Amino acid sequence: MAFEVKDISYNIENEIESVTSLLEKHNLKLDSFVEKTIGVYEQDLLIATGSIAGNTLRSICIDEEYRGTSVINTLVSHLLNLLYDLSCTHFFIYTGVDAYRSFIKLGFHLVIKLESGIVLMENKANGIQDYLKEIKNITSNRETCEKPIIGSIVINGNPFTNGHRHLIDLAKEHCDLIYIFVVWEENSVFPNEVRYRLIEEGISDLNGIVLCKGENYIISSATFPTYFLKDVSESVQQHAILDLTIFRDIIAPYLGITKRFIGEERLCETTNIYNQTMIKLMEGSPITVTEIKRKESDNEIISASHVRRYIKENKWSEIKKVVPKTTYDFLNSKGAEPIIAKISNSSSRH
Repeated sequence: MAFEVKDISYNIENEIESVTSLLEKHNLKLDSFVEKTIGVYEQDLLIATGSIAGNTLRSICIDEEYRGTSVINTLVSHLLNLLYDLSCTHFFIYTGVDAYRSFIKLGFHLVIKLESGIVLMENKANGIQDYLKEIKNITSNRETCEKPIIGSIVINGNPFTNGHRHLIDLAKEHCDLIYIFVVWEENSVFPNEVRYRLIEEGISDLNGIVLCKGENYIISSATFPTYFLKDVSESVQQHAILDLTIFRDIIAPYLGITKRFIGEERLCETTNIYNQTMIKLMEGSPITVTEIKRKESDNEIISASHVRRYIKENKWSEIKKVVPKTTYDFLNSKGAEPIIAKISNSSSRH
């Protein structure tokens, strides 16, 4: 069979309608955050579609009549070429349980399969295991007792504040060892390496801490893309369940984590949904979730979003009250000038 592959224009009504119609026919939908969509046609008939978002393939659908034919190879090879053109070599497929065996035949590997039928796959045979082995190697000389109590915290740190430090200090009272996973996506105004360094400097006086890059497996574009959009939709809970199931069933058992600490969330509905989903999902598991009350300054909770607002409003005296000296010194350095300029000219919460 000869198939033609075309880019789908989101601005051409009949093209996007044909995609959504094909997806709906198979109880699927076009994710709102996809960056590029392609269609596979036989003559003028759309018979398959797929999209990319970050380093993931999403909203993939092949019409029933064409399943088992070479159309899947045509579709996937074009999508992968799009990722290769973006210099992406480690990528994921977000699909349904009925289709994942087809992707195994194409060389993909299962990361997690949820009861709901959602499946996350990756192109690396031992991607998540290799990621965890690296962390375990760092940890081997940090455990100070025979059976340490091990906790975990996930921080974006955009930027690192006294609120983050408060959460870590309280968590440390209950644990011998704490893994701090830094969200590793370039979707925040403070770049990855800057956020990581500010956290590292802000906790340099503490022992029993392992600072890790969350990479693709903790609140990433693969596991929780709607986190970065702050789009409160039905997808948020699905993505939260995916992200947290990976943590509960793979990451925590491998690293011996039995506690996870979160700050209460009053400002962001997406994060609140994530936290409440976490509390429910961890019930009955070996992992206990502790929600810690936010630290306040002048009767206002300390939040990274507030720090960014203070930067925008040029309120440096307020900033000094709510961030560690290491963060404050960075904000007053030449290295921070591009970030401050970006915040000053932006209306985004991130």
